[in-house]
Order: sequence, then C-alpha cells, then structure tokens
Amino acid sequence: MDGQKRATVAESLSAAWIRAARTAFMALLADSAHSSSHFAVAAIKHSGATRASKPRITVLDLPPEILIIIIDYASHAVCHPQIQQGHAFGIHIAALPPYDDPNPRYPFPECFASVSPLWREAMSISSVFWPHFVIWIGRDPTPLPRIREYLAWSRDRPLHIYILRRLDPSASLQAPWERAQVKAVIRVLLPSIRRWETLCMKVLRASSIPLPCLDLVGRADMLETLVLDFLIDDLVYREEMDSHLAGALHTPALKKLSMGGVHFRWLFVGPFPLLAMPPNLTFLSIAGYSRHDAPFLVFDLLTCLRSCWSLRGLTLDNLHLLCWESHGEIFDMQHWQADVHFIDMDASVIAEYSRLLGHPCVERMSYTRCWAPAGFHELRLPESDCVKLEEIHDATTLLTLFTTVPYDSQFRDAWFKNCDGLTTDIMNKLAGRVRIAGPEAENPWFYLCPYLEALTIEGCKQFSSTDVRVVFEMRLKLHEETGFVGPDDPGFLVLSLQYLNVRDCCDLAPEDKEWFHANVRLVVWDDWVGGYGFTA
Repeated sequence: MDGQKRATVAESLSAAWIRAARTAFMALLADSAHSSSHFAVAAIKHSGATRASKPRITVLDLPPEILIIIIDYASHAVCHPQIQQGHAFGIHIAALPPYDDPNPRYPFPECFASVSPLWREAMSISSVFWPHFVIWIGRDPTPLPRIREYLAWSRDRPLHIYILRRLDPSASLQAPWERAQVKAVIRVLLPSIRRWETLCMKVLRASSIPLPCLDLVGRADMLETLVLDFLIDDLVYREEMDSHLAGALHTPALKKLSMGGVHFRWLFVGPFPLLAMPPNLTFLSIAGYSRHDAPFLVFDLLTCLRSCWSLRGLTLDNLHLLCWESHGEIFDMQHWQADVHFIDMDASVIAEYSRLLGHPCVERMSYTRCWAPAGFHELRLPESDCVKLEEIHDATTLLTLFTTVPYDSQFRDAWFKNCDGLTTDIMNKLAGRVRIAGPEAENPWFYLCPYLEALTIEGCKQFSSTDVRVVFEMRLKLHEETGFVGPDDPGFLVLSLQYLNVRDCCDLAPEDKEWFHANVRLVVWDDWVGGYGFTA
C-alpha cells in the first residue's frame, strides 16, 4: 500500500479505535498458539454503541487495510534480526513479547504472516514488512517458493537476508544435505544481488558456505555486511582452489566482513589473490586456520590490510600463522587505528603482528583464551588505552598479556572476565613494585600499568576483596606521596585508581566496603554501589 492511501485509511479511524485494535491484536497474538483460525478480536465499540448491540468482530472480518495498520503498530515492539557490534558477528532475533525465546520459530515478519492466509495476503500488499527476512536451513527448512514470495513482496527495497541453521540436537554433525540446501537458496537469491544490503549466514560446516567468485557472483553494489560463519571448520587450504572460478563479486560498499581463514586466504592472499580488499571495510573478522593448512605468514595477512585505512575493528580467531622476522615493518603505527580482538591465539603471533605494524597504540585490545610460550615476556605486544582479558587461566600468561610493554604499559582501563589467572599473587604485583626481568637496567624496579585508573572484574574467583583493596590502597598512597602528579609531571610513579566494578567474584568484606566508599570515586560490587563520588 502506498503512503498516501495508508495515511487516508489511518485518518478515517478514531484514535480510540486504533488503540483498541492494537490491544486486541497483542492479546490475540499471545494466545495464538492455542486458538483456531477464527481468533476473536475484542469487540470494538463505536461511539454511542453498546456491547450487546454489536457482534464480536473476528480477524476474518477485518479488511486488509485495517490489518496492515494493526500489524504495523504491533511490529514496533518487534526487533528485526541484528548483527551485534563488537568482536563477534553474532545474530540475535528478538521474540515477540511476552515470550523470552531468543530464537523463535517464525521471526518477524513470518510470525505475523503465519497466523492465517488472510494475514499473509494482507501483508503481501505492503513492501514495508519484507526488507528483513530469515531463511531457515536444516530441519523444516524454509520452502523455496516462500523465499521467492519474500523477494517479490519486498519490491525494490534493499534486502537484509539471514540464512540460519535451525538448532537440532538430534541431527548428525555430518549434515551432507546442508551444502545442497544452501546452494539451492543462493540460486533463488542471486537474481536480487543488486539489492542485498546484508547477507548473514550461520551454518554448521565451513564446506557449506557459498564461495565468493564461485557461488556468489555479480554486482552487489549495496552490500554493506557479509557474514559467512560456521561452527565446524572442515576446509583445508589448497592452492588449486581457484581453478574453477565462475565470475567476480563486486562489493564496493562493503563495511563489515566475517569469514573463515581458508576463505580469506583463498580470496585475498593467494598465491594469486582473487579480490582486492574492500576499500571501505570497517570491521573484519577472520576465524579458523588450522595447523593442517598450508603455512600462512602474519606478514601476508597484514599486507592485505595495508589498504584498509577505514578499518576500526579486527577479530583474529584461532589462526595458526607463521612469523618471519626477516620482514620489516609494513607501515608505521600512526596509520593503524583498528581495535583488535585475539581469540585462541599464540602470543608470539600477536607480538609479530605488533612488530610488523610498528607497535601501534589503539583504543581497545582484547584477548580471549590466548596463551604465551615460555620466555615470552621479552616480546612486545600492541598497546591500548583499554584492555580486556577473558578466560585466561594461567597466571603467567595473564601477567604477560596484561603488561604488554615490558616496563611501561599504557592501559587506563582494564577488564578481566572469567580469568582464574587473576590470583592474589597477581594482585600483589599490581599493588607494588616489580623487578625488571632480563639484563640489568638503570632503574630495575617499576610499577605495573602505572596509568591504570579503572578496573572491571567479572567471574574471577581466585582472590579476596582485601586483595583488591590493597591494590587501590597502595596506589593511592604512592600517588599521594608524589603530590598527585600526572603522567607528564616530574616525579610521576603511578596514578590512583578511581573506578571499580566487580561482579560474581567474591564477597565484599565490611571493612573493605567502608574503605572503598571513603577513598574511591565510584564502586560497583555486585548489588552494592558506593564511593565518594556516588550520589544515590
């Protein structure tokens, strides 16, 4: 329905009528699982009419124009599938209230269109409902004719397409049918490639993913988000993979890209790269490159990214890459601003990444389940204003990743999550001086992370509240003894910590609670909030 006709219909209804219709519709939807196709909508009273004088109106009595208005109002409470920002390219499909299921069987708009044939027919009139749609594969897949309906009903609107594998614990992990299902779906979608704005896939196996330049070809000039994610990495890189190309894939507007390591190397590294890196790329996630694959140098990876001046977020997940120290820096640190999340990565590879980029200092760094080989403390990792460490269970590795520059880490904000490596001993090191390892230095003693001002700890169990208080207390004392000087002032040693957020770690002792409230600007410890800067 065009906007003018829709506005005319809306103006013909009183505000009370619309409110009543919307309320009745939401009640109807909540009860739809237990009702027949003749769901009763609450009787809508016209001015001066009595309840007894008017029959109850059912959904089948409402004309399409009225149904569309009701559905449009109700749809404001429903979220479309969204790609979560940050290090992970996750999918979240919000459910209709009052349900809490994060992965409903029929996400909007299909949840509405499935109520009855009348509703599907009414919604097919307006393209406003159909630019976002979910296509299920696996058990009970979305029929191909229905996908064609989605494309037809969306008219000329930009498309946000989500191809998701339905969770089925009873299904075999081999899933021989998965790739065939995906290929059939892609064949239906390809004629509309010029309208794609989002293509997001979450499947079981990497071998089911459609390959750009082979399965995905054409001019996707509007495509801004391409997510090709999987749970099981069953691909092995082979140099002959480029022997059966079908064509080119043009993505000049691409900003967000997530794919497997084998796919990335095949497309962008080579030995003969098939594609240049998208010029406007902002977020890149590469996941999975095993030791069984052909050697892949950190230098080769970063050489691909040297043209990505707009890159602001980079995730490297479980990539087994090689270091080659004969390579010099690719470009200096002033040109590199991408925040980086390393997942299941060797710290030697992370150090090589840092060296090749001239030891950049970015806003945020994140390490999840990373590890450090023996003697690694002599190497230098990237610097950042904020660091997050997650699931680091070895204390030595945690200390190595946390003190990235051996004697002068720049962190101002640190976040530890589910780290058994954050022990009382590590807390003691944060509270006092540490001796420099290796050759004797002019001043062999230094303070870890002297610029640290904010600390967040979540789900870490290997310390007490007193251990945390000692860190804050000793740093406050040192800062006070130097006259509270700043980092650029003579005599600077360490800043006092100003902010503390602790959740699901340990109990807060009464004496520690009293000290925090009097000496720290803001403290959140589970359900307690305090600090001298806090106003209830």
